Amino acid sequence: MKDPTEKPGLNTLMTLSKSILSVDVRTTTSLDLTSCCLTYIPSVLKDLPLRNLKLSKNKLKEIPECLYLGLEKLEYLDLCHNQIKTFEVEPKCCETLKMLNISYNKMADIPQWILCLYATNLEELCYDFNRVTCLRCIFDNPEKFPVKKLSMKNCILRKEDCNFLKQCKNLEQLNISNSTESTLHSNIIENVEQLFIQPNWKNINILKLNNIAISIFPENLTWLETLTELHLTHNDFMWLPIDGLEFLVNLEVLDLSHNSLYSIPDKLCWLENLKVLKLNFNNIESIPDFSKMERLEILDLYYNKLLNFEYNMDTKNLKYLDLEFNYFNTEDYGLVSYEHKRDEFQESYKMKKGSMDIERCMIVFNLLIQTLYANIPISQTF
Repeated sequence: MKDPTEKPGLNTLMTLSKSILSVDVRTTTSLDLTSCCLTYIPSVLKDLPLRNLKLSKNKLKEIPECLYLGLEKLEYLDLCHNQIKTFEVEPKCCETLKMLNISYNKMADIPQWILCLYATNLEELCYDFNRVTCLRCIFDNPEKFPVKKLSMKNCILRKEDCNFLKQCKNLEQLNISNSTESTLHSNIIENVEQLFIQPNWKNINILKLNNIAISIFPENLTWLETLTELHLTHNDFMWLPIDGLEFLVNLEVLDLSHNSLYSIPDKLCWLENLKVLKLNFNNIESIPDFSKMERLEILDLYYNKLLNFEYNMDTKNLKYLDLEFNYFNTEDYGLVSYEHKRDEFQESYKMKKGSMDIERCMIVFNLLIQTLYANIPISQTF
């Protein structure tokens, strides 16, 4: 009987490679080693012409040496879900890097080479579930901060950090939410309203402020006319401003689920471009006539306190309507195709989760390393 703990030899790896798409390892530009339980990345990888490198969900405690010795063409680097504590020395790919994900590590602050504006082409930075000691550019010039997509969930952000964020004029997407599953490193922004007082944002289109204990809707937020998505779930809103929401003329997605809202202002229906409106898990007792919103595709009113629903929502664009767990029976209103729109959407959006088998991942990794050290061309896929 074959020993299940026996490591695959080179012959086994060669046999495996023959059944996989033929690609020359030394010319590959993308390498995915996600979830391989790796604790070390050999420096020999430095010679690969990689543009995309994924090392997420491993057990790395330090930045791989290959990033300091080579990989100058790297544009996308994913190091999330590791145990890395510091990244203070800029990598060789500093000037070419466009996306960096270092979320879910053990860092005490954003790497200084980023705040010093050395990464001039960095467009996306994911820094969730790390710590922030001081969010400021060393040269005190946040206007030149190049990042367009910034995610800083659960980073212990404080109100003082708002001054930096509001000056980042290149921002297009900002997420400073807190997770609903963990209180670790929660962002504590006592007066989030100051974030929207004369911000320097010119092209902000997606804003996520979920679960940060906002009790009063920031009225200055309605002046951000470039917004296409606004996410404010799991806060403490009891009402929305009667006036102002109509200025969000480009809004396509509005998520106000899991709050304490009692009613919805009529002017919300003035948002002609709105496609997704999520109001589930509130205390809503009355609503305006959403049937006038011709572009609306998703309307979620699940788990509220509605006593009736008298509007005809059988519009051609509406794909999903959920009225369950309110104070009326949907069958009493004869809503045309209601159940179909509810069930079809839920079925089509079921997510199938899956990950690369660890054993197979290790075989791929071992084959890659043996190939590079042996200096022989071989077929492999990643």
